[in-house]
Amino acid sequence: MYISKFRFLVWGAMIFCFSLVIIFSSVLAENKKDKNLSVSEARERLSNMGWSYANEKKFKQAYFKQIKKGDWETVQLFIMSGMTPDTRNRFKETATMVAAGSGQLEILVQFIDISDLTARDRMGWTVSLNAAKGGTSKMIEILNKKKVDFKVKSTNNLDHLMAAAFGGNVSTFQALFKLGLVYDLNAQDNNGKSWLIHAVSNYRKEILKEFAKDKYNNYLLHVNFELTDSRGNTARALAKNLNQPLLVTIIDTLIAKQKELRQAQKNAVVSVN
Repeated sequence: MYISKFRFLVWGAMIFCFSLVIIFSSVLAENKKDKNLSVSEARERLSNMGWSYANEKKFKQAYFKQIKKGDWETVQLFIMSGMTPDTRNRFKETATMVAAGSGQLEILVQFIDISDLTARDRMGWTVSLNAAKGGTSKMIEILNKKKVDFKVKSTNNLDHLMAAAFGGNVSTFQALFKLGLVYDLNAQDNNGKSWLIHAVSNYRKEILKEFAKDKYNNYLLHVNFELTDSRGNTARALAKNLNQPLLVTIIDTLIAKQKELRQAQKNAVVSVN
């Protein structure tokens, strides 16, 4: 009796496992099939989803929308339909730029080896500048490993640190310093805005709070708080004009801390001599 029950359980387990194998194999086969769709098949599938290739403008818009959403499965269908990582939208941004600027790491990783990482949009922004503004620290690391030039600036002379400050992106702000990709703390764009002024003009208190941490002390020593934008505003004056008392307080704290650090540096030199 016990042997019969045991055999029944064994056979039941074997049947269950066999069923799982069949289901799993079917899923793999279907996935493989999906990846080998012809152009017409991929377009038909997208048409059934509401995106007809006949309307090229809307078709392209849908492609970029799915990239921003991070829907890689649907993006693959667009790729099989003829879109590429270097396809551009009306702002002349490539699909890779949009993936980077939207923080879609998976899509960026899929695109990175088959796209032009030096391409620029109509404002001169690159993939890495977009990543600095709206991406992640991992993106900065990957692009750096790909030997992307982080000294590149936009048409307006905006650099990567400014882009991170502009976007309020603490993650990429940290990564740029960590990886040694900050080349000029006092650089200014064509409007006279430094990264600090960009942070203030866009109300990015999180960036200023991050920079107030002790790990940035060696960098703080070299920041020029007297830099002015094209309207003659320093970062502090701008914060005051924008009625942002918290930003004014943080900047005052940074200025006071800088004075202390510089004095400590002078005292150390004197004691050595």
